[in-house]
Amino acid sequence: MRKAIIISLILIMSISIFYVPQNNVTENGKSDKSVIFDYDAFSISSVSQKGDTRNSTMYMNQVLTDKQISILNTYRQSDIHTSELSLAEFLIPDWTLYKVEMEIDNITAAEEREVLGVNADYHDFQTEEYMGSYYDQLSQEFYNQPHNGSLVNFSIYYRTGSSYSPASTNYAFLVVRSNKSSPSANITTPEQIESQTIVFEWLTVTETANLTQDTYYYTLIDGKILLDLGTYPIIEWSTDQTDPDPILTERHYTFSDEWNLESSREALLNYTYIPWNQTSNSALVFTSPEQISLEGNSSALTSHHWEWTKDNENITSLSFSSNQSIRINYNLTLWYEQDTTTTTGWEITNPQEIVEWNSTTTV
Repeated sequence: MRKAIIISLILIMSISIFYVPQNNVTENGKSDKSVIFDYDAFSISSVSQKGDTRNSTMYMNQVLTDKQISILNTYRQSDIHTSELSLAEFLIPDWTLYKVEMEIDNITAAEEREVLGVNADYHDFQTEEYMGSYYDQLSQEFYNQPHNGSLVNFSIYYRTGSSYSPASTNYAFLVVRSNKSSPSANITTPEQIESQTIVFEWLTVTETANLTQDTYYYTLIDGKILLDLGTYPIIEWSTDQTDPDPILTERHYTFSDEWNLESSREALLNYTYIPWNQTSNSALVFTSPEQISLEGNSSALTSHHWEWTKDNENITSLSFSSNQSIRINYNLTLWYEQDTTTTTGWEITNPQEIVEWNSTTTV
């Protein structure tokens, strides 16, 4: 017990010896109180602190290059040229695709489909014998477009009578001419017409040929070498009733060697062509969207830079329409946004410097 008391006294004395008042520290052995450290004069060298959280918006984009979209018509709806660009695969969870930019490289003509004699309700446009002479050729006028073209294919809807037997009566041929009366004006290779006696059937010829702007051409069933073996061979080409003054639908009559007009009729003819630059031997390039009445999301498009925006909602697709089949080559920039909260902070790195603020968001 006595030892414990002695140890305690020693500790108290030690603490008393090494305690120095905070405000004044003097040099040892001097009688005057010369202050070495003045704690009240201290300044803080740096300080930082967090502020309030704030609502903010993050943005990002992605660029897609060398893309292409085709705007095409069909034989079923030849007057409608539409296409839709789906952006569903580019949607990102928790982000909103709010803006789309398209930078256009070029707008190039594509396969244009044309239809004559749409309904094909009549079946009396045919080769046949009449008063000892023959209607031996059938002709449908077509094309007359405002630009040069490259023919891709053409089709007729036909049926033959039982009297048409190519092995004995010779073949009739399907051909395109620039002059219906002259075999030397053929612009496609004559295609043999096979016997088709039960139902009407499509006959399609796929062959390339140059077409000149503002020019009519003639698709012919040419039966000039058909033989009459008791009953003249019959080949029917379906027609439609049309308004007066249609493009010419005619039959050649051998007696007078003349072409007779089929009044208010139009033979069923499908054909595909591409507007063509014959100098470069390539598809025609349109210099502006206005040339083809191009629209995007029901708004007329101009120049070669297009933008669409939508507030607080994803753009999921873009719809296009025109008056001509085309292909658009483009680059696409997709812009995204996301609402979030931001932690603010402030800091003074050195005395007497300005306060530095920043906002931090974790992506």
